[in-house]
Amino acid sequence: MTLDKEQSQQLEKMDHLMEVFFRYKNKLIDHYYKERSFKLNSTKIHMLVMIYRSGKCMAVDIARQLSLTTGATTIMLNQLEADGLISRERSDKDRRMVWISLTEEGVEKAQIIIGIRNQLNADMLDSLTKEEQQIFFQLLGKIETRLGSEMKE
Repeated sequence: MTLDKEQSQQLEKMDHLMEVFFRYKNKLIDHYYKERSFKLNSTKIHMLVMIYRSGKCMAVDIARQLSLTTGATTIMLNQLEADGLISRERSDKDRRMVWISLTEEGVEKAQIIIGIRNQLNADMLDSLTKEEQQIFFQLLGKIETRLGSEMKE
C-alpha cells in the first residue's frame, strides 16, 4: 500500500492522537491510583472490569477475552485472590468448573476504574458538540465493525 503525502500526514495525526489519548489516560489513572493506593497493572484492571461486567466467569473466558495464556491468567487471578479482590467457587454441577467473581472490595475497585474511564471519555467528548459526538460514534462504529471482521479472518 503506497500512501500519498496527505494520507501519510493524516495517519501521523491519528498516531499522535492515540499517543496523546494514552498519555492522558495514564495521567488520570496514575492520579486516581496514587490517591487510592491501587496496586494493579493494566491486565489486572482489565480482568476486574471484565469480571465486573459479566458478574462471574471462568478463567478460560478471561484468557480468551484478553488474549492471555492460561498460565498467565492463573498467576494474575491468584494475585487478585490474594489481594482480596476476587473469589473462586466450584460449580455444584461440574466440579471441574470454577466460577470467578468479585469480592466487595473488587466491586468497589472495578467501579472506581470504570469511573476513571468514564471521566476520560467525558473529558474527550467535551470538546465536541452533540452533533459532532453523534458523527464521532457513527465513525467509531464503522471502524469497530471493520476491525471486528478483520479479527475474525
